[in-house]
Amino acid sequence: MKFVMPVLLTLLAVAPARAQSAWTQQVAWTQRDEPRVVDIEAVVTDSEGNRVSGLAAGDFRLLVDGTEVPVGRFTEVAEGTMGRSYLLFIDDSLSLAVQRDLVLWEIERDLDRLGPGDRMAIVAFDGSRLHPLADWTGDRAVLAAAFAEARRRPGNGIPALAEGRSARFAIVAGDAAAKALRGFSLPPGRKAMLVLSGGWPAGPSLELIRDANRLGYTLYPVDVPGLDLARAFTTSDGEQASHDTLLALAQATGGQPAINSARLAALEQAEEDTRSYYWLGFSPSWKADDRNHRIELEVRRPGLAVRARHSFSDLSPETLAGMETEDLLLFGLEAGDQETGD
Repeated sequence: MKFVMPVLLTLLAVAPARAQSAWTQQVAWTQRDEPRVVDIEAVVTDSEGNRVSGLAAGDFRLLVDGTEVPVGRFTEVAEGTMGRSYLLFIDDSLSLAVQRDLVLWEIERDLDRLGPGDRMAIVAFDGSRLHPLADWTGDRAVLAAAFAEARRRPGNGIPALAEGRSARFAIVAGDAAAKALRGFSLPPGRKAMLVLSGGWPAGPSLELIRDANRLGYTLYPVDVPGLDLARAFTTSDGEQASHDTLLALAQATGGQPAINSARLAALEQAEEDTRSYYWLGFSPSWKADDRNHRIELEVRRPGLAVRARHSFSDLSPETLAGMETEDLLLFGLEAGDQETGD
């Protein structure tokens, strides 16, 4: 099955003109290039939280479903030696525009932190459809146009909250973020997803965790309606549930959440966290049985802690085909917009 690129033009009525060309030329459904090596990006810290460098492959112990397996690939990535790709997912379905825009302004201001080998893509979700605003690019003018378009979009948080739909919409938004991961072409280098959440109290999306780990993304969830630190003690039960969701998403993929006032430094935090790390890889025995497998990474040296993804999935062709159909519909395409070919 092939993606017919011209039909993607129907998606882009809301996208900046300069983003349309890149999207229609480059977007691809990533499952066609299913990863066969499981990559693990590991951050190692000492008891005081400082980064630890200079470790070797033998300093790590890797277990899959409780059984130790050999590390097939290992390297220490130093600052500036590996390009990074940041996918920005904007949840408009539960966000208030004024809160969302404050976070977007700060992320745009921090774009200068990105290096020459770094890139970003941007997609927004309105509660029913995904709207790509920029494909992978490091062009600041293209990204500026996409951020401007993102700020012009309505925030639907007030209607959702008024109608008591926040929990249901949170589940939908989390799953939509997973489909956004699959809808963009798989970039090279370190992959990170900044998830701008309008408040997700219903628990983490297992679909998002599965696909982030399967495709090699680290999640950096952002608490868009977060409180300032001075008011943090007033956190409600709903806000705490949303924070717990964002923390669970980050922990499952080796990332960090940007909660409360940290939301205003979301890109800064993600950029600093992805500068240097250990990159490990292994090749499991693929069976296409739709099973989820637990990953445990340990450091043999005492007093050190490691942060990394916790799982990977072994999906069948049938499951992947079903996911492709769902993704086409969520991006605004109909089944008739596909055609088969060799």
